[in-house]
Order: sequence, then structure tokens, then C-alpha cells
Amino acid sequence: MSYTLYHGCIKSAVEPITHGEYGLEHGNNKIVHPWFCADGDTIFFHDATLMKKSECIYDDDNETAIQYCIERCNEQAQIQNACLPHPFDVTCVLEITFYTDSFNEPINSWDDICIPDDSCPNMSTAVCMWADTFNQLVEEGRVSFKVYEFEFFPKLALCYIAGLATSNSLFNKDCLSENELKACEMISEEGYYFEDLHMPNSVDIYEIKPVNLKNSKKDF
Repeated sequence: MSYTLYHGCIKSAVEPITHGEYGLEHGNNKIVHPWFCADGDTIFFHDATLMKKSECIYDDDNETAIQYCIERCNEQAQIQNACLPHPFDVTCVLEITFYTDSFNEPINSWDDICIPDDSCPNMSTAVCMWADTFNQLVEEGRVSFKVYEFEFFPKLALCYIAGLATSNSLFNKDCLSENELKACEMISEEGYYFEDLHMPNSVDIYEIKPVNLKNSKKDF
């Protein structure tokens, strides 16, 4: 058995996450935290089973539930990407399949390895796990990944987050400069909303198979 969860991230985070290094900073590669409720110690996911309950999706309609999860995750990836000094031209959603835990017990549900996300309101479809636990599972080869990439327009970065930056108390305004915050206020005051930005085209999909990184490291 196995169980699948979904996580949104920026392009440069894909390699660390798939190598069991989520939340770790290397050199000048500083991690941006757009939310006060997220500090890198915990990794967050959206769950298709919880999505069905939240959105009143039929139990046998896995495709719709998964699509909703991917959309929610990509929205978070867009926010993080837009806060970067130099945003990437794609955002990423990881479809993460967990096979067994560190005791070789099968994972059949999100609550086998996660807890509900109570870090902020309105997160009924989200769950979370300690980053150290997640990294260990990846390193032990108990996880596989499918990566979805979506288009992002860096020159319109502030348009993705203008509403959040001006109205959401959980948004970390330190991610933006004073001038960027002023620009967000102007965009919000004018009432601009770019619906197409939040429904981007998929540009690539690829898979990363499980690899026991701990054994690999022993070979060097």
C-alpha cells in the first residue's frame, strides 16, 4: 500500500526536497517564508481525501479531488515565488507518494504520518509533518515524487500577491521592500484581479523514483 499527498514549492526547492533536505539552507540560498505560521520546521501538504469532504466531491471522483489539491498547492507556490527577489518562470507542485514509515509499516492514510494543519484558519484540507521526519523518509527511499511545473510570469509577480500583502495579517511583509508594498497597495486599490494568473498552463511533468540516499552516501 501507499498514500499520496501534495505540496507546492518554488523551482529551486525541488532538488532539496527530493534529496531529503527540506528546510535546510545552503550558502546564499535563503528560504523565503511568506507566512508567519510557517518557519521551515514543518512541511505542509494538501490531502485528496480531506479535499473531498471539504468540497463535497463524490468519494469515487479522485481526479477532481487531486486537481483541487494541485491547484491549492500551486497557489501557495505562486505566493512564495512572487516573494523572491528574482522569481522563476515556473512554479512546482510535488505529488508525493509515501510507501512505508521508518519501521517498515505501510502508509495507508495521511494520519499514519501527519497531523491536521492547525497553523492558521481555513486549512481543513491540509496536513503537516515534522521536516526531520519527512527528510528521513526521503533519505531512506520510502518516498517517490511526481513534479508538475506551471507557467509563472515574473514581471507580474506583485499581481499574484497584492491582495495578500495588503489584507492578510499572516502574510510576512518583510518578504517585500517598502516600494513593493506600496505597489501592492496601488494594485489592490485599483481592484485589479488577473484570473488567468491563478489558472496557469502546465509546462512539464516528470517523476523521481525512490532512492535510498543514506546507502548512497555511505558509498562515498
